[in-house]
Amino acid sequence: MYLDIHQLPQTTYPDADLFQYYGYKFEALSTQQSEVDATSEYAALIRLRVDKLRILLAAEIDCFDPKKCQAGAKPDLASYLELKTYLLPANQWKANNIKKFKYPK
Repeated sequence: MYLDIHQLPQTTYPDADLFQYYGYKFEALSTQQSEVDATSEYAALIRLRVDKLRILLAAEIDCFDPKKCQAGAKPDLASYLELKTYLLPANQWKANNIKKFKYPK
């Protein structure tokens, strides 16, 4: 297996700082924290096997649902949560664009 990673140039958006603030605020409210520390990160390491290929995957996790894991046990994959916000599409054309460009492929 060969993995080639290309760094794409970052695109700047108007009001990017404001939207970043909204995202952090949403995460703080959703996880019942007073504020989100953008410098800290919770990550999960997941070992996968596809036929004879072994894969180690690292993923940043926003939070986890303690109701989905047993007391004292490691959280399982079903308990990890990724928080996302977006505006509901106003028409079918915008809904198609969201599906085409925003959803995982």
